[in-house]
Amino acid sequence: MSSSPTPSERERKDKEDRAREAEEQAKLPYKWRQTIGDLDIDIPVPGNLRGRDIEVTMTKTHLKVGVKGQDPIIDGKEMKKPDLRESTHDRKWEKK
Repeated sequence: MSSSPTPSERERKDKEDRAREAEEQAKLPYKWRQTIGDLDIDIPVPGNLRGRDIEVTMTKTHLKVGVKGQDPIIDGKEMKKPDLRESTHDRKWEKK
């Protein structure tokens, strides 16, 4: 019979999980945030690109994002089917 972790054990585990997630995020070519109802993905692209240079394909089971003529930045299967009527993609251009 296993017992529940103590508050200090839970805090240590949570801290380790956050550190591991931050390390994994730092290796990705994009940043993402997720809440119960939303998923936001920020992908930095060179300043010389225009909206027409970016391809975004979103279906019930797949998300693909990239620059036309190049390998996709994101090309993956959705874990849960999104409601495509409620899904949008927005191109916000910020010069850095």
